[in-house]
Amino acid sequence: MKKKFWGILLSTALLLTSLDGFSAIGSQASSTTQEAQESPASYPTGDCLKLTCLGSLEEDETQSLYSTGSLGLYNSGESSSLPSYIADGGGDYGYQQLTSKEQNAYNKLLKSAQKIACSGEDVSPNDSGYYVGASATLVEKEIDQSLSSIDQVYEVVCAFSNDHPEFYWLDVSFYYGGSSSKITNIGVIMDSAYASGSVRQAYYEEISDSLDQYKAACQGASSDYEKVRIVHDLLVSQIDYAYTDSSNTTPESELWAHSILGAMSDDYKRGVCQCYAETMTYVLNVLGIPNVYTAGTASGGSHAWNLVSFDGSSTYSCMDVTWDDIGAKHPTEVTTYTYFALKSSKFIQTHQADTSDQSGADWLYDLPTLNDTDDYSYYTVYSAAANSSNVNSPSSAIEFLDQAVYKACAPNNRLHLIIEDDTVYDYLNRACLSFSGCYYFTDNTLPFEGYTCYAIWDKTAYTPSSTPSPTPATTATASPTATTAATASPSPTSQVIDISSGLPKASAAATSTTNSLVAQTTSPSSSPVTSTDTSGLTSYLPVGTSFRQGWTTYTVTGQDTVTYKKFNKKTGTKIVIPSVVGYGGKTYRITAIGKKAFSKCKKLKKITIGSNVTTIEAKAFYKRKKLSIIKIKSKKIKKIGKKAFYQIKKKAKFYLPSSKKKVYKKLLKKSGVRKV
Repeated sequence: MKKKFWGILLSTALLLTSLDGFSAIGSQASSTTQEAQESPASYPTGDCLKLTCLGSLEEDETQSLYSTGSLGLYNSGESSSLPSYIADGGGDYGYQQLTSKEQNAYNKLLKSAQKIACSGEDVSPNDSGYYVGASATLVEKEIDQSLSSIDQVYEVVCAFSNDHPEFYWLDVSFYYGGSSSKITNIGVIMDSAYASGSVRQAYYEEISDSLDQYKAACQGASSDYEKVRIVHDLLVSQIDYAYTDSSNTTPESELWAHSILGAMSDDYKRGVCQCYAETMTYVLNVLGIPNVYTAGTASGGSHAWNLVSFDGSSTYSCMDVTWDDIGAKHPTEVTTYTYFALKSSKFIQTHQADTSDQSGADWLYDLPTLNDTDDYSYYTVYSAAANSSNVNSPSSAIEFLDQAVYKACAPNNRLHLIIEDDTVYDYLNRACLSFSGCYYFTDNTLPFEGYTCYAIWDKTAYTPSSTPSPTPATTATASPTATTAATASPSPTSQVIDISSGLPKASAAATSTTNSLVAQTTSPSSSPVTSTDTSGLTSYLPVGTSFRQGWTTYTVTGQDTVTYKKFNKKTGTKIVIPSVVGYGGKTYRITAIGKKAFSKCKKLKKITIGSNVTTIEAKAFYKRKKLSIIKIKSKKIKKIGKKAFYQIKKKAKFYLPSSKKKVYKKLLKKSGVRKV
């Protein structure tokens, strides 16, 4: 989302002239130390597309409508043939809340949509001019599974749509056949922009590529919690909130901005709340992490968000990724974690979910048990809460920052803290003058009890005084309810979170000074090529270190960058080089493809090059004679080494970013490619 108060490392003049309502705070406040009121009133809302019933069809139109669904249904034995980006992208939480007849209708819609998703066939309009993307016939061969009210159809379509973000081409409207008291047919409308089978498949290829990036980023993550944080950060860093006007007041109404397409297609990389929430649901479904897509109102307008479980579906934490995206207007994409697993009693002060007592477009299934604890808050888990018990002197501020800088995992080297008051902030500001600012929560919406503001600044500008131990001193936020910040160590009955399992557990003895809220990294299936100790706290690997993920060897080239050094499998045919790779709880940008990186891969036919690559080194794809499709997504390539694509298939096709075609053709020809 976009907010007017943001100022990241800008000059004093720029801050004071462009950001209203800022003023310096703290006795040592510098020109970069600013404040602003953070209020949910400034967050985007009222942007959801609501389900719409288009009415019933005349008898002669009904057959025409459902004939477009005659592409056939998947038999139960064929489900294994579905591509993973379709088969794994759906959930079943909404389905489980329906009656048996409603589940029958849901299943038929699902099979119909799967068939259309997998086919390359075009969908034609019916007599009324509508395109149908999913259909269900409820009365067949004397078996009557008809529904008895329009409200039941709303429930079926709502549950189906919320469970299955993979069908990005489905609109929010539907028809029904029969009478209002006996529904015999249902048809969910497809947006006409996706009626072409080739168009749908082209977008699915992009979605699949984008999904691979999320999977790669989560490789080596120590827990579901860490995976969710990585997905949250990657989503926020890749897309902006979508407005139709330059003044950023009117949310985009086109369907792409309300679906996973807005986030996962290179054509857009923008979306509204439904896009953020559906993409979160889609990726977490694929990763097998329990979650529930949720819709309702926030600050008085329609809105969508997520519920995510870190304890095996016993309880769920509230999460609003849209409201955590605040960097879209500014030079550096950043995120906050205010609404990352915020305790439910605070979350519902601004967010009210629809309920099963409502009807029509406002109906929503019953929600699971919500967490009303700060245990799963980012600031608790990463010991990023500064208060008078852990920051009360210049030396304690340095000690606190040493630990926080070591553990915090925010993207773009940003460190996020919540701060008790101006006195605590002043100590921190003395220890690190590179703070970008201190941003105050409004009194009536304080999300974290005992804390008045948060701060974000560049981690690279702070040099720790020493390397923290794997078990740093406990911060006050280790208590399960975190209602105050007064206790320096957990009591015998308090709980802390073991991130390796994602479950709360009893703390050690009351005298313990260790912090179990630290992310414990487990060794990935493929061990590093060079010896690297990743036990205890996670940190970026030293430059020059190599590690393996799957069949690929990577070499660290910078604090968060790696070279795709070598693909170690001979039989790979279609390979995607993602934009990022995860290892040891950290995310690395893949910025280069190494020399002779694919020398073992003699069967390679298609390569997709991720969006962060700047260099393709010499002979990277040398003599890969079956390589016929090269898709380059990066717009940052500055160098292509000699013979990088020498003696690949003669009629190989290069798919290049339109804005870079001229430049890339020159680079390719200079490297030895005869025809592009």
